Amino acid sequence: MTSVQDAPVARLLTERNPAVCPTLNEDGSIHPTVVWVSVEHGRLAVNSAAGRRWPINLDRDLRITVLIEDEHNPNA
Repeated sequence: MTSVQDAPVARLLTERNPAVCPTLNEDGSIHPTVVWVSVEHGRLAVNSAAGRRWPINLDRDLRITVLIEDEHNPNA
């Protein structure tokens, strides 16, 4: 299992790499959102603000995926 402490993952999370966080809307459609991610207290933290759609979706359905693009190697 991969963790935020694994060197390649930690590097992605400490550099300014954009991430996409898709969640599910009530109708089952996918709501992809570009977000910034980091590690706080040893756990993945995803930046958001009150009232945004994706956290509302996440409150309803806890399934989430986070895709981080390595800006040094976007084709990886």
